[in-house]
Amino acid sequence: MGILIEPLDVCHFGTGTGSTAGSVHVIKSHSFPFHFTIAGAIRSEVMRRSGKDPSELAEYINKGEKNDEYERLLKKGRYFGPFLLKDNKESGIKDRLYLPLPANIYRISEKEKREEKNQKEYFYAGWMKTPSIMKIDVPEGLTHFIWIDSLYRYEFSTGFLNLKGFVEYLKNPDFLDGEVGEILHISPVKMVRPGIKIKKETGVAEDTYLYFEEYVYFFSRTDDGEEPYYLFIETEFEHKILPENEDGEGLLPLGGENRFVVYTRVGFSLREYLEHVKDEVINRIMETSSDGEILFNLILLTPACFKDGWKPMIDGVEIKGAVMERPIKYSGWDMATISPAPTKNYVREGTVFLCRTNERAIVEGLYLGSIGDEGTERGLGIVIPGVPKIIKKEA
Repeated sequence: MGILIEPLDVCHFGTGTGSTAGSVHVIKSHSFPFHFTIAGAIRSEVMRRSGKDPSELAEYINKGEKNDEYERLLKKGRYFGPFLLKDNKESGIKDRLYLPLPANIYRISEKEKREEKNQKEYFYAGWMKTPSIMKIDVPEGLTHFIWIDSLYRYEFSTGFLNLKGFVEYLKNPDFLDGEVGEILHISPVKMVRPGIKIKKETGVAEDTYLYFEEYVYFFSRTDDGEEPYYLFIETEFEHKILPENEDGEGLLPLGGENRFVVYTRVGFSLREYLEHVKDEVINRIMETSSDGEILFNLILLTPACFKDGWKPMIDGVEIKGAVMERPIKYSGWDMATISPAPTKNYVREGTVFLCRTNERAIVEGLYLGSIGDEGTERGLGIVIPGVPKIIKKEA
């Protein structure tokens, strides 16, 4: 099943590594709490539920000992999410759940909408394939690239796509021509808070070590006012923080400034829901493939870290193209180990890779599998394949 986390008033957590008063450090983000922060909060709750002090994990790391239980807590968990949920009603969760909007869905610019009365709000960009050699400035090995009609202006769009629409996107390149699930755009409300470093040894503030962090509030704008969002996440540790024979709620140290947030179990599993449509999606990919090759989109559902920057290395798969936003720098504060996670560049969720393979089994293996060079057992780099939109043009 899944875990529903009550609305967060603080949705970003910096490393707290400030700077001197003369050169103030500002952390900016428009994202949810990242994997490291959520994983640390859940690990802390697992420790408390087992009657142990979460600080034991930090001590364990420093001692360098071997403990299978602690190793599993630190290195596994298979965290799937977080995703957006509009409210906390138990029924009909799948109708109110939102996944990352795929990066090849573009929003028509305001100028274009004014000029074309019947112009749709969104545009699904296809992959262009030509028999000729690509231009010199195209990265080596790429024979497809994102195609945008030069007669129109399009704005890259970030947001979230309703689960119903997301499943249609996986199966049908023309899904925008039909009934589209709601596409949601978030307008975060920003607030900057000052902070000051505290010496661990004495607990005394360092007067010249100030920093500012930019926090983000997420709201749903409605006719009746503003409604907060909820977060939905799945993890293999769910039964440890809320055993099946236990009802009610729990607390996670996930709020900013050491505040706790409420979480509850819900009777819905996104992973199981997507597994139910797996055969249909894979069959559609095979039906649309030709010329002895299987082409498919591969969409990131959670951020991923690749040693070669943006490009994943997948056995038996050739990356033919990609569409993505700029990488995001992610860190997070681990409430269990009382330490920041190293700041690294991550390829964003919603990124779409165009892939080629010759084996159906490879496509099946990638369905809700993980790619990347870091944290795959903890839920980073979770992907799902879908049918690509291929546009063939003459040379």
